[in-house]
Amino acid sequence: MKDLRLEKVTTPATKKDTLSLRFSPNQWKHEEGLLLRYFAITRFELEFKRGADWMSDEAILMDEILPRKNGGCSHEIELSDSRIRIECEDLTAHWS
Repeated sequence: MKDLRLEKVTTPATKKDTLSLRFSPNQWKHEEGLLLRYFAITRFELEFKRGADWMSDEAILMDEILPRKNGGCSHEIELSDSRIRIECEDLTAHWS
């Protein structure tokens, strides 16, 4: 995932909807973009670094998915100027 660019965040309108993150490819490393969909979200945080321009080109620096004690998982994504944290029951990843 490193160097993919955050393209779009779609937040759920209801508890039954999914949260999705779309990442566009880095032209030198990836042929396709990545769509992540999170189901049964219990936590969503988007934290901006001081002075960050949230409309800037955000590249993934690192990400980590960990299991939670009570089931589900947490996913933390460190971007150029921000950090995303999500806790959910399940997630899917689709290259497209």
